[in-house]
Amino acid sequence: MRGSLRISVFPDDSTDAQSLMQHAEAALHRAKINPLHEGVCFYSEDMETNSIARRVHYTQIKQAIVHHRVVTLYQPLVNALTGETIAVEALMRIADEAGNLISPIEFITLAEEARLIIPLGEQMISQALAQLKVWQSENKRIRLCLNISPIQFLDPHFVPFLLHTIDQHGVQPSQIELEVTESLMLQNLQQVIRDMTQLRDIGISISIDDFGTGYSCLSYLKILPVDVLKIDRSFINQLTIETPEEPLVQAITQLAKGASLTSVAEGVENEFQVHRLQEFGVSLLQGFYFSRPVTADKIKTRYF
Repeated sequence: MRGSLRISVFPDDSTDAQSLMQHAEAALHRAKINPLHEGVCFYSEDMETNSIARRVHYTQIKQAIVHHRVVTLYQPLVNALTGETIAVEALMRIADEAGNLISPIEFITLAEEARLIIPLGEQMISQALAQLKVWQSENKRIRLCLNISPIQFLDPHFVPFLLHTIDQHGVQPSQIELEVTESLMLQNLQQVIRDMTQLRDIGISISIDDFGTGYSCLSYLKILPVDVLKIDRSFINQLTIETPEEPLVQAITQLAKGASLTSVAEGVENEFQVHRLQEFGVSLLQGFYFSRPVTADKIKTRYF
């Protein structure tokens, strides 16, 4: 078993015992999360800055849960040929006391480490399904994509919670899609297959998010009940006038076609990318070119 050693030095780091212990705790956290330290890490001032930021964000997360400050925004997924909004991805934000939205970059990792992503995710799912009910009552055929953290998906209460919330809001499971990352497959494959199959049997579709950035084991596509491959934005960013034949984008698109899966290109930012992705045969497009994440009332039904 690998251990981690925390070190703060008297009197360079502090002259009192309490501060030395706090600095050592910061060093311990860095040693645990950074393999370059090989389990040993000395305190430095930047750790204190990071530690303060973590405490602030932790408090914001807890307050968002207690005071229901989780905010759900939506980003459209557009049919590559018609410009019609086929689906929206629900995206989580949290608000501070003043109502300012906090970027997920600042809190998602910490929320996952502390397993607070589970109550955060539950609030977002409830909000998003309530909105889906509104769209369904308005006869809008918009599919709802829920990006689920591996921490939450593997929680034994996740599937019962999701099924209960679907029943509570009276929405059609066929209009729901769960987005999960490739890393999920490495943690408990048998449970993942069982839960995915149970959800897919009632009509929920399954999407592999950020495809190509993780392990991309093609054997998973044979055994997992998957419907959608999302091509990561890092590949779409490389699709430029100078590099119009981005091979990975084409390869993933063809892979999806061959497996009868829907392909989605994330991070589309300009007209050139739209045209090339149309030529490649990508099914759906998503990115700032069409819309930033917005509130439900700002979703357009068509973009070209």
